[in-house]
Amino acid sequence: MANGYYGQAGTVGASYYLPTIPYDDHRYTFFLYCQQDLIKVKKEMDASQRLRFNTKKFTKKYGLGNPVAANFFALSTEAPEPAEEISESSSESESHDSRPGGLLAFIPN
Repeated sequence: MANGYYGQAGTVGASYYLPTIPYDDHRYTFFLYCQQDLIKVKKEMDASQRLRFNTKKFTKKYGLGNPVAANFFALSTEAPEPAEEISESSSESESHDSRPGGLLAFIPN
């Protein structure tokens, strides 16, 4: 990464599959590693082979070390709470929750 990003020049080891609705709450994680050498994968994995993929075993096998970046998201089978309806006639002076949502809530001052 110090010399720039060359992701377009890489070889696809596993195509991106859209997440499916889980039968239970589930989290999806993405890790980014710097690799020293070309990693030759035997074949592209299908969705069923990814279910029990062992990231720790893979990183150890190929000497990838710790990830340089990570991201995740979660899917839930529970329906979200309905949003509170705000009429056009509601006053600006009414109190509303002003806490930041999403990632902003996790950014330190």
